Amino acid sequence: MATRDGEYLSNQQIRRRAPTFQWAGLLLNDDGQWRLLAHYRHKCVHVFGTFGGAAVIFEGTNEDASLVTPTHFVTLKDATQADLVFTVDGMKEVHENPLYVRPRVAGGDGTTDVTVLLVCRDGGVK
Repeated sequence: MATRDGEYLSNQQIRRRAPTFQWAGLLLNDDGQWRLLAHYRHKCVHVFGTFGGAAVIFEGTNEDASLVTPTHFVTLKDATQADLVFTVDGMKEVHENPLYVRPRVAGGDGTTDVTVLLVCRDGGVK
C-alpha cells in the first residue's frame, strides 16, 4: 500500500478554468494524496484501468489534511446519491464539495493498475 501523489494536468484549450488532476498507477490497496479542491464547486471523476477485483472509492473530508492525517473521511456520492465506488471503468459527477478529496483502492490483486482523473470547475464555467 502506498500513497500516490496527484498531479495537475495542463489543458491548453481550457487552462485553469477547468483543471484536471490525475492519480496514476494506483495499485493494490493504494490511496491518492489528499487534494484541496473545495474552491471548485463542480467535479467529474473518471476511473479506468485494470481493476483486478479492486474497488476504487472516491472519498472526501472537511478535516484539514495539510495539518493532520484525516481519520473521519467519507465515501462521496454521485448526483443520484449512489456511492462513488468503481469496480469497472466509469465516469460520474461528484455531488458533495468537501475541502479535500482523494481516491482509494480497496483490494485487488497483482494486476491492479488504475488511473483516476478529476476535472474541476467553478460555478461560472459552463
